[in-house]
Amino acid sequence: MKSIWIVFFCLLVVSGTGCGSNNRIQDRIRLTNNLSIDILPDWAPDGTQIAFVRREEDNNNAHQVFAVHVLNQIEEELLNNETSYRIDGLGWLPDGEEIAFLIFGGDVGPAVGILSYIQGEIPPPSILKMEVLRGLGDRAFVWNFEWSSSGEEIAIIRNYDDSIAPGLYTVKRDNTELQQITQGYGAWGPSWSPDGNRIVFEHIGEIDPNDTVFMSDENGEIYTIKVDGTELFQVTNHIANDSEPEWSPAGDWIAFVSERDGNKELYVIRPDGRELTRLTEEEADDYSPTWSPDGTQIAFVSERDGNPELYIMDVPE
Repeated sequence: MKSIWIVFFCLLVVSGTGCGSNNRIQDRIRLTNNLSIDILPDWAPDGTQIAFVRREEDNNNAHQVFAVHVLNQIEEELLNNETSYRIDGLGWLPDGEEIAFLIFGGDVGPAVGILSYIQGEIPPPSILKMEVLRGLGDRAFVWNFEWSSSGEEIAIIRNYDDSIAPGLYTVKRDNTELQQITQGYGAWGPSWSPDGNRIVFEHIGEIDPNDTVFMSDENGEIYTIKVDGTELFQVTNHIANDSEPEWSPAGDWIAFVSERDGNKELYVIRPDGRELTRLTEEEADDYSPTWSPDGTQIAFVSERDGNPELYIMDVPE
């Protein structure tokens, strides 16, 4: 049995919506406003809040996990990480009662852990249960992940067994049945289709098996592939970099980040490559899109006010 390194952050949620127009978005809401760096947003399945990671500019580690309520922008601290851990990935599980995240650093390294909180009480800043799982081999390393809508499978990016290059895999929640999906090229940033049959990802270059370090000069493009590794399909084709794809809840659009206009901006496109639509037009970078559960809004990170903060935009029908 092969295992992966992922951290599970479990909590009881404390409670508190199409595309197609060529008009750029005008309605935006600023969710966070501070001097810190707010990154890695992920919309909760019930639509009421968005989880994200906050860190200070002078400290790349000791990340904190927050949730911000969409209606009133009130923030709730979920994890005050006073250790040297770095959080490199975050995502709600489909039941809305757990948040999973990748953790690195300290005396743990990549690991699987569980944090349990009591609703309405201040979360303790400690991991109540930690299990470090090994079995991928000395060179194995997990970079990012996303849960399927069923909650039973996880799409992960980890290096190939015979290469340092990152590839796309799937694995069961109990860390069994590790399946390699891509081969011969680098992959990044997976996102499941709502029906669980396909995965969209960033294709980041062909692999030289003799390389000891994966360095790609190719620009990223958006591709989809069936979960059995067949029917690879190229969605975007541009000399600039396309990245961070996110499948819409209805499955009819893919949001992504492109640098085709000189900096990082948000776009949507049909899964078959039609109807490319630009959503943002700023001199500063916009990136890390995450859909609302009903598909009417997108939350994202923007640096338009000088530092990375969270915004919401309406998506036109």
